[in-house]
Amino acid sequence: GEPYLLMRYFPGGSLASRLEERGPLGDSEIRRIVRHVTSTIGAAHERDVVHRDLKPANILMSESDAPYVSDFGSSRLLTQLSAHSSGLPAFTPAYAAPQVFDGQPPTPADDIYSVGALAYALHTGHAPFCSPQAPVTLLQIMHRAATTEIDGFRPDCSPELRHAITQAMAKSPSERPSSAAALTELFDPPVDLRKSSGTSWVPQPGDALDTQLTIPTAPRRQVQVNVVADDPYAVVAEESPGPARAPGARQGHVFTAPPPPQFSVAPPAPVAEHAPASSARPAPPPGWANTTIDGRSASRSGFSAALQWLVAVVGFVLAFGAAFLVVSALL
Repeated sequence: GEPYLLMRYFPGGSLASRLEERGPLGDSEIRRIVRHVTSTIGAAHERDVVHRDLKPANILMSESDAPYVSDFGSSRLLTQLSAHSSGLPAFTPAYAAPQVFDGQPPTPADDIYSVGALAYALHTGHAPFCSPQAPVTLLQIMHRAATTEIDGFRPDCSPELRHAITQAMAKSPSERPSSAAALTELFDPPVDLRKSSGTSWVPQPGDALDTQLTIPTAPRRQVQVNVVADDPYAVVAEESPGPARAPGARQGHVFTAPPPPQFSVAPPAPVAEHAPASSARPAPPPGWANTTIDGRSASRSGFSAALQWLVAVVGFVLAFGAAFLVVSALL
């Protein structure tokens, strides 16, 4: 009958333990983690809640290696804060904005700063304004956070990541991104913005690829075929990237084509042609008689010869029949 608090187990541990075991993370992994963190604090800010203690120890990794923001025990509801509320009891100095040291009421801009400090720690392996070789005091951190620009990036840090961290950790809240969504776009800009910065970028696992990519297509190749003068069945195929051959382009390969097939084609039969629109009518072709230009009635000399042959046959049959009747009557 004892009450207890049930919490989810995260087998991946925290980002703090991951940094101790593996060291600094790559740029693509940092962008992935920041994207999850800003999504969480953006939802909290929409409900007037500020976290006030974002740091690697408060980011837990699930079994699928997804980061989760934990420890909202230091969070506050903005609507319940007065102008004289102090934020000193709940913050980690190395990840707190300069305004927190002044005792000003917490705002979403404080979480924006902490996300930048979190990204810096993931990139370098240690907290901002702290030295991994020598310990620093609280007063030193407070002085550096208020007066010194963030530095100490790794040599392989991309200009985009450096700019995003520097912008998020700006001294003045007005110089930081105005919202968690703007912070997400700052750390994970569209692909075309990365290209316009003049730096090379190759997509890595975990990168956001929800933007449209424009992939140029290769130019269409043109092939020119020439006949070799000394061999009528040999042709030369030449490749060129465009209408004109570039100076110094390589010559094409020589291919020997088989002899073309031989066909015997009968001459076409004469066909009546339509007359032009003028009133003059051309003379009929040879072998044709009484040919109308429009083809509605036409008689050839062959037709008249057949008719004469038919009349001769009929006359022969009639003469033979008459002779047969005369002979039969005499007998």
